[in-house]
Order: sequence, then structure tokens, then C-alpha cells
Amino acid sequence: MNRAASASYIQVRGITIKNLTRWPLNVVNSSMVYISDCNMLSSGNANQFAAGSSHCWASRCTIANIPDYGLALYGGVTDSGITSCTANSCAPGFGVLNDAGQPAVCSNVVIANCVSTNSQNNQPNFIVATNEGGDGNNSQVTVSNNVSVSGSGGGFDLSGLESGSIVGNMSHNDSTFGFDMGDTSQDFMFSSNIAQGTTYGVTGGSNNSCMFIGNFVPGSNYDTSGANCIINDFNLGL
Repeated sequence: MNRAASASYIQVRGITIKNLTRWPLNVVNSSMVYISDCNMLSSGNANQFAAGSSHCWASRCTIANIPDYGLALYGGVTDSGITSCTANSCAPGFGVLNDAGQPAVCSNVVIANCVSTNSQNNQPNFIVATNEGGDGNNSQVTVSNNVSVSGSGGGFDLSGLESGSIVGNMSHNDSTFGFDMGDTSQDFMFSSNIAQGTTYGVTGGSNNSCMFIGNFVPGSNYDTSGANCIINDFNLGL
């Protein structure tokens, strides 16, 4: 396991980490950590920036065969992100989350230009979630220009989002849904997203406040009856 705790100004580049029983990469309570061009393969637990880490970035990494998050921003992470990475056969591929183990909300974080395929264990390929015991929805989250393919539990689970933007993403042949908003996500922009080959383009929505502009999401099952949403005329499927 490669672990950084309470550390600053670390760069990891161009290495392969595989066949570990726990975390290939575990960065906790650290800042200014940069991970690039690494392979993280066939290990037991998630790669993660966690426990209040800040200004930490992963770019151009390849992640595969991890029965947990391929790479997660977990528990109070701020000003950090995941860009131009790929994940295959993880559960899920990429995510932003908090829960009882690390309840603090993540804020000002990014997942962009990533590809996740073949998520396992009925998990979607991408998640922004507040799980049981978390202090609230994650805020100022940008999920942009990502591609989800053949997620066993869907494409993008966005049920733990409080402000942010979901822009330019594609869901292709994901099980059940392309994009799931849950019932508590609030104050976000959902624009220029595409869902193809899913049962529902977008699901959830009974308590959301959001703006939908220019999406192609046919077959949606999106409930706007209790939502404070602006749905632009240029959407197909809503």
C-alpha cells in the first residue's frame, strides 16, 4: 500500500501498483498530492483521497479490477479532483462520498474527462453520494465530460449533490438508468448530457431544485411534481 498521512507536496508518477489486499493508494489528511500516469490494478480496497485532504489531484491513471471504488474523494476532501483517468471492472469506477466512517462533506471537487466501464456488484460507474451517517450532501461538485459504459448498476448516481454542475457526460448501455438524481440533490446544473441504450435516461427528482438545458435523455422517469426545476425546451426525453 502507498499511504500518505498528514503530508504535503508529494508527486507520484508512472508506477504500477497491483495485487494488494487493501488500498493501492491511500492519501489521508494531506495536501498538494499529485498522482499521474499510474496503474492501480487488482487490489482489495479503493484508491482514495480521504479524511480532509485538499488540493490533491489524480490524472491519466489506469485503474482496473478493484471490488470497491476505483478512485474516490472521500470524507471532507476539498479543492481536489480526478481527471482523464480510466476505470474498468471496479465497484464503482469513480466517486465522491461521505458516510459514518468519514462524515464530513466534500466540496469544490471535480471528476472530469474520465471513462468508467463494466462496473461490478450492481454499482454504477460514477457516484456522488451521501451514505448513512454522512453530514449532508457534497457541495460544489463538477462532473463533466465523462463517459460511462455498461455499468451493472447504472451510469451516474448523483444522489448526494448540493450545488454544482453535471455537464457533457455520456451514459452508454448502462443498466437501468443513465443518470439518477435521487430525491435530495439540490441546486445543480444538468446540461448537454446524453444517455443511450439505458432503460431510463434520468430517474429521481421529487425534491430537486435544478436546471436542465440541452440534454438527450430518452425514456426518462424523472418526477418533477415536487421539484423546483427549470426544464429548458431543448431537452429530449424529460
